[in-house]
Amino acid sequence: MNIILPLSITLAIETGIYMILKHRDMKLFVIVSLLNAILNVAMNVSLSSFTSDMTIYWVLLSAFEVITILIESLVISFAMKIGYLKVLLFSFIANLASFLVGLGLSNTINMKITPIIISVVFVLVYLFTFGFVLFSTVSCYRNRDNDCGGNETKENNSTAEN
Repeated sequence: MNIILPLSITLAIETGIYMILKHRDMKLFVIVSLLNAILNVAMNVSLSSFTSDMTIYWVLLSAFEVITILIESLVISFAMKIGYLKVLLFSFIANLASFLVGLGLSNTINMKITPIIISVVFVLVYLFTFGFVLFSTVSCYRNRDNDCGGNETKENNSTAEN
């Protein structure tokens, strides 16, 4: 069973989509990465025993996706203090996107070497996203006066001074 390919697709696509929700946030990046690693591996390991009966497989896959969306939304909303419905929408979009990409790729992969190449590409995309978020987080920390959430503080301080 290949767990690396679906995990790499999920991590690359979903972390990128979640970074649109609250860009340049390392805490969100880590939460999304951990949630997706745990939930994706658990789902794929559980589903591996149902590949002979495709009806049961698709029903369970659908149920796992719904449960994943609900768990991700709840954890991210609570941890990041972001409205649940907003996170629910992002979770739905992120999971749908990674599901559709994975489904499309699974229908086109015929050779044994291709999943390795595709996994490497998605791991590189994930690492690029990590590098961008890390760089942005460090830059924001060093330059607290720039547009990294510091504007709210400057506006509040200038209002308090007047």
